[in-house]
Amino acid sequence: GNCSTTVLITASPCKTTFTDTLDAIKLGLKVRNVRNTLNPNAAETEDAHNTDADDKLRSMILDSQSKMTLLKQQHEKILREKQDTEDALAEERQQMKIVDL
Repeated sequence: GNCSTTVLITASPCKTTFTDTLDAIKLGLKVRNVRNTLNPNAAETEDAHNTDADDKLRSMILDSQSKMTLLKQQHEKILREKQDTEDALAEERQQMKIVDL
């Protein structure tokens, strides 16, 4: 992995915790000699995985943008049709008023 180990030993000057402090110091002396060998994760594998994930996200974004554009066009068409219908009704009402007079 990509990690290292750190050990922190605490000590107290209090007489009542002398045994605990001595044990902690002994442990610290033993741990001091431990050596870790780091085996870094393969960056190439991570980069390949990230590239695949990035490509998938880009594809999803492009697909969403295409759908949004299509929905906007459909919405604009519906609004135009609604306005045309309202204009036609207003004109028909106006003609009906003229005939009634």
